[in-house]
Amino acid sequence: MLSFMKERLRETFHDDYQIQWSDALLDEILFEARREYALYSGELTGRFDVFAGSSPVVELPEDFIEVISVSDEKGKDIPVVSFRRLADLYGDFRKIKGDRAKFFCFNFDGSGKARTFPLLPAGTFAGTVVYKKLPSKDLLEEKNISAIEQHALFQMYQFIGKSQAANCLKNFLELTHREQSIKLVTGRKNITRTGVYY
Repeated sequence: MLSFMKERLRETFHDDYQIQWSDALLDEILFEARREYALYSGELTGRFDVFAGSSPVVELPEDFIEVISVSDEKGKDIPVVSFRRLADLYGDFRKIKGDRAKFFCFNFDGSGKARTFPLLPAGTFAGTVVYKKLPSKDLLEEKNISAIEQHALFQMYQFIGKSQAANCLKNFLELTHREQSIKLVTGRKNITRTGVYY
């Protein structure tokens, strides 16, 4: 499917002989378009269970973009808060122990780590994390090919300094927004964070 998309992009730029747009460059452009689509649409999600270990710090999956929700074994939301909020509430929160997770903290700086609060006994189930994920490099998982194509065209036109870039970005945002609107109208449950967030 990715080769089909590359052919379509080359047709738009009349580059059948790959003079201007190499396969490697188009692969980068398409992956960036798919990554942006994953960020805006939330279509690609993953989930994993967290069990307490010797440390309250949890390694996040490599395809993690951002948290959508965290829930306990009964499906009840566990709030996601900042480290600053924990410090305001509990002072030296790193030493407090408990038997169930009250909060999760995610390092929003992209470090690939999260933290449960309070410290839990090893092996204790802390929660299930649902998250937006990066697309697979080799597998096209997305359904909205038109949005991805528009973002790829946006990048290509921007690369060569053409004003069509703005229209392609607008189309990408409209296609992605329309998809979100359809999810809400048809009653498809949209997974969002709930609870108290600071």
